[in-house]
Amino acid sequence: MKTALMTMALVGAADARMGFGACPKIESQANFDGARHTGQWFEQQRDKLFTFEMGQECGTQNYQANSDGGWDLYFRAQFWMMFGEYAGVGGKLSECGTSTEGTCMATMGDSDKKYPINILATDYDNWSVMYACSDMLGGDLMYANWVGISTRSSDPIPE
Repeated sequence: MKTALMTMALVGAADARMGFGACPKIESQANFDGARHTGQWFEQQRDKLFTFEMGQECGTQNYQANSDGGWDLYFRAQFWMMFGEYAGVGGKLSECGTSTEGTCMATMGDSDKKYPINILATDYDNWSVMYACSDMLGGDLMYANWVGISTRSSDPIPE
């Protein structure tokens, strides 16, 4: 147990995307409009060391209104470790603009567990910045966070 905690401490010290304690409180897009955010988004920049996206390229996000008053979502990417195969996972967004935990709450795959999705800022027509944070170790001991920038166009963002 001591070795595991020391290893996590060293990783956290070396990597600014991890930290001790609970996920930090952040300010999301004010008055988020889920209807204006629907459609296809292309991931342009992200933390390549984020555990759930390691080895992925060409990520997309697609949001479509559903009959439940929320949005269906589908995240897809090319996985080099799977010989370049494109694969993805669907889910649902709900409570957009009304959740106390994030911009929206998301379920992924067949799970009913809801996770906060935060849109830090967007102009709805060109770009969107998403933030995610996960508590690790089953509580408020440690967290890992991630930021990604997406655009409506698949063209790379000019430097």
